[in-house]
Amino acid sequence: MSEVKKTPAEQATQDLAAGMDSVNLINKLVVANEHSEQIDKSVQVNYKHLELVLARENVIADASDKTPYLNAIAAGKAFAPTA
Repeated sequence: MSEVKKTPAEQATQDLAAGMDSVNLINKLVVANEHSEQIDKSVQVNYKHLELVLARENVIADASDKTPYLNAIAAGKAFAPTA
């Protein structure tokens, strides 16, 4: 069975939807304002994931509002900066 090839726009939509999971997790953890090694690491992994998603060519070309992703990255970096 052959794999169905997605258009760049379809892939961008999928990438941004997956990224929204990271946005929601970062926002939830930042609002809770509790720190532990595991929580801080989770926030770091998720904001780095968002940075990678936003750097993809198909996502850059997509006209969707990226503000929630950028805000989550900024909040995550302020909450759990990397060393």
